[in-house]
Amino acid sequence: MEEFIENAKSLMSVLGHKVLEPAIIHHNIQEKNDYYYIDTAHGADATGKPVVDGFAVTKGSAVATYVTNSMPVSLKKLRQNLISEGSIDDNYTFTEDRIFSSPSLAAAVVTGSSANGRTAWKNQEGQTLKSVETVNQ
Repeated sequence: MEEFIENAKSLMSVLGHKVLEPAIIHHNIQEKNDYYYIDTAHGADATGKPVVDGFAVTKGSAVATYVTNSMPVSLKKLRQNLISEGSIDDNYTFTEDRIFSSPSLAAAVVTGSSANGRTAWKNQEGQTLKSVETVNQ
């Protein structure tokens, strides 16, 4: 059975599908310098990191308890869908690691408002994702 699963993972990976793979590999959890944080007065207290498919918000991250009036309707619907499907629980906490297509989409869901994810997410040193990306280029 193990061999079958490994073969299926390999085949799906070649086809460009990331099934049976964890959103975030936690074996390097001590490497906190890879993680970024959002902490707002609205109750958001989230951790995430850039991944191949976009930006992943980690299980246990808290999202703002309400959304702003200026938040686009499509983002409000996405956030409500995450709550309805159980990805965000009644305490406004992620119940699983969740990958978003961009840091901005992740930041908007977490903060309950429009957000530039490249400046909203900061590492332990207070550097924005944008400033770290600029240095690494």
